[in-house]
Amino acid sequence: MGDPTNSYWIIGGSSPWLGDYTVIKSKKLNSSYEVTVKLHWVASGNYNDYEEKTLTIVKVNNKWCIKEIK
Repeated sequence: MGDPTNSYWIIGGSSPWLGDYTVIKSKKLNSSYEVTVKLHWVASGNYNDYEEKTLTIVKVNNKWCIKEIK
């Protein structure tokens, strides 16, 4: 887990970029959440693509952090 203040959770490059997202489902686990999102990627040159990812989100030092991306 990175420090969100320093890393800003950047997991890719500058293009394509995230244009929009939709939460497909959310499930509370013991002390975390599992959230499936549909990501809409866009770029110059009419690039449009959708991707589904499942995030495991945990609370660390009173801040919510992404622990895992599947």
